[in-house]
Amino acid sequence: MILVETLLGVIFSVLLGVIAGQKTQKEPEVQSVGETKTLEFMEKKFELKFKDTDKPVKIYEYFSGKDTPDNWIEMMEFQIYPMNREGNEPMDFAKRIAAAFIKNYPYMKYSLLSEEKTGSALLDFFYPESTRKEKNKEFIEFNAFKFYREPGGNRTIAVHYAKNIENTKTTRKSDDVVNDIRKTRSEIIPALAKFPNFSQ
Repeated sequence: MILVETLLGVIFSVLLGVIAGQKTQKEPEVQSVGETKTLEFMEKKFELKFKDTDKPVKIYEYFSGKDTPDNWIEMMEFQIYPMNREGNEPMDFAKRIAAAFIKNYPYMKYSLLSEEKTGSALLDFFYPESTRKEKNKEFIEFNAFKFYREPGGNRTIAVHYAKNIENTKTTRKSDDVVNDIRKTRSEIIPALAKFPNFSQ
């Protein structure tokens, strides 16, 4: 009887070990922003070309192809926020960014969504003018953010995507601009929602 109980105990321990091993294998590894030199998003590669970690909000900026911090069409960014006495939930940070946007552009619209399952918040809007300079062209700037709680931590992190879209200054038709805006937003928002959460 003792031998049977011992054998059952050994078998049970082995099974628990196998199950625990399976759970460990299925858990995705959380990448660290500080160690990430490249990102893959929408089948494009973005490379780290600027960072500022000496201020309260730490910033890491990634650019596609030959784009640079001073001259870009598309970029991605991580913003790591310090704790804030006015609220530390992802939606709190999203609302503060939206309020700052509306303060500067009171007639512009924005979209703010909450993901109940994950607790993350999605914010997107267009700046009517872009800082991008190109001869005989003007741009508007699309911005989309996903705010989320750092995996295993208390801080909120935002992953930010931005794209410059050519406006109608030259021969570009307004319908083409509108279609470009709609297409960009319809593709980016779902992709950003699925983008993996990084840690600090």
